[in-house]
Amino acid sequence: MKLKRATVVTDHENADIVAMAMFDAGAEGTEILDRADFADLERSGVIWDYADESVTAPSGEVKVSAVVPGEGGEFIRALEEELGRLRKTGVK
Repeated sequence: MKLKRATVVTDHENADIVAMAMFDAGAEGTEILDRADFADLERSGVIWDYADESVTAPSGEVKVSAVVPGEGGEFIRALEEELGRLRKTGVK
């Protein structure tokens, strides 16, 4: 089975909304890569043996990804439609 990864770049405030848009477009799961989540874990007192420096570098960029079956064309069309609807409400 062919799989494709679709990734949307957003910000911390809109990451969960974009992930939900991906679910609405047909994704069965999503992944959110947000450096702010790591900072929250650091403040919580969790002890880490090792953390890559790229995780701790400041950035407002958040990547939300989904793996979709096939070429992903139908998913991308549905996602673009959903994100277009969300942009009209102010989501980045």
